[in-house]
Amino acid sequence: MEAFKPAYLIALIMSITVPVDAPSAMESPAGSTRVTGRVLQAKLDRLYFDVGVEQYIRSGCPFRLLCREDTLLTGTIAVSLPGLSVSQQVPELAGLTLDTTCRAEIIPAFPDTLSPVRIGTDLSAGSPLLSTVIPSGSLSPDSTGGRVRLVPYERRTALLYDYRLGQIDGYLSLRSEHRNRRGHRVLTVAPPVAAALSADPASERDDADLLATSLYYRYDDTSPYSLVPADSLRPMQWWCSADDGRRRAFRYDPYAGARLFRSLQHRPSSLRLHVEDRNLARLGQYFAELLARDECRVEYIDDATAADLRIWWAPLNANDCAATLRQLVQRLSADTVTGRRLNEPLALAARLLDDAAREADRERAARLARQAEQTMVEEAGVFPLFQPFLMLTLRDDIAGEPLSSDGKLSLERLVRLRMPTTETPQ
Repeated sequence: MEAFKPAYLIALIMSITVPVDAPSAMESPAGSTRVTGRVLQAKLDRLYFDVGVEQYIRSGCPFRLLCREDTLLTGTIAVSLPGLSVSQQVPELAGLTLDTTCRAEIIPAFPDTLSPVRIGTDLSAGSPLLSTVIPSGSLSPDSTGGRVRLVPYERRTALLYDYRLGQIDGYLSLRSEHRNRRGHRVLTVAPPVAAALSADPASERDDADLLATSLYYRYDDTSPYSLVPADSLRPMQWWCSADDGRRRAFRYDPYAGARLFRSLQHRPSSLRLHVEDRNLARLGQYFAELLARDECRVEYIDDATAADLRIWWAPLNANDCAATLRQLVQRLSADTVTGRRLNEPLALAARLLDDAAREADRERAARLARQAEQTMVEEAGVFPLFQPFLMLTLRDDIAGEPLSSDGKLSLERLVRLRMPTTETPQ
């Protein structure tokens, strides 16, 4: 039998209008559901039906073709897509005349609600990348059982190896090696966080904001993919209005950054750097190498409040600029120490946001929020770098739509599909 050529399918999808009426279903004598679909066309010994993955139809599902009440032929599904499925080649189709009474009865895969679904992840436990997209308590750790289980991995190679062997049914990560590959589906999730470089408000150095600024001058935002292991990133110049065309507060200028560092009254020979999780480790190494050129040694520390500089996942609200800034101020203000210079810009930003909240005029409120944003970036040294996107990779036999309307992942909606054991509908 000739192998199925995707080019045929692509061309036909562009020309087919899928009907809006939902396909009907009926119970088979064995108790399994049969899906009834209309025949869209017959071409190249293949049949095209108006039902697909939304009805749990998968490659290998058996079908029979009925015209009026007569079974003309049987076969199996080769490819299933949303609203469309295509049969394997059926030589018996040649010479048959199909009319409007012709329809397909397909035995779909069925959901197995008892079998566990195991999702692996190489995201750090407790990382905002994970905690902001999966509601707390919605999943069971793999060791405690539960129908949908989250399996942590320290090494990505182990995660991919287990996925290839079928030990896990999917994985949540910043990358996916299975995009645009048959037998897998990949969903993109935007966590409400952004990678940030900032001065630590608890630092003993009163010029920590200038240290952060000197590094930001040398941060090349045109190539963030070399600094973080991710398939998709959105570079950011400001915390708000990322697409309004504004340029960076401090343009990319390595020489200006080096000059600013050398001009510090008390130029440091060592600095303490906090990197929030391992997905930011390469970015931390990038800034550490820049400081090494200035003959400044970097000490990595786990305690964020004991650092001079932070690289962290900052909160981000894509629909509310003021909310983003307010969360930033609250997070950083909680670590301030009396008498530090950074207290002043943080307090000023807080006052501007309070004024914006009380302002009835929307345009004036937006200007106040913009002033608060400018204060946070230019005076407090809190710089947004990029927003990452997570990839949820799932095998084709895992059904369900886990993306919620609020942008979070409801993985408990996932369910394993079992292929029907009946060879063809009778």
